[in-house]
Amino acid sequence: MTLYEAQDQVSAAIKSLTAVRDALGQKLSKPGLDLQDPDNETRRLSDLHDRVARAIQAYK
Repeated sequence: MTLYEAQDQVSAAIKSLTAVRDALGQKLSKPGLDLQDPDNETRRLSDLHDRVARAIQAYK
């Protein structure tokens, strides 16, 4: 694998993570979702959103 190929794969992965982060953000910002007292799935989705956002930020 060349440096260019590696950079291309990393860029594609970051784009994919960005799409996942954005989709989770949209789901978590829907009206009626109680983020003050979230259920287990909402809490897990929120944690996943945060981890993905940190991974993206760490790359930049």
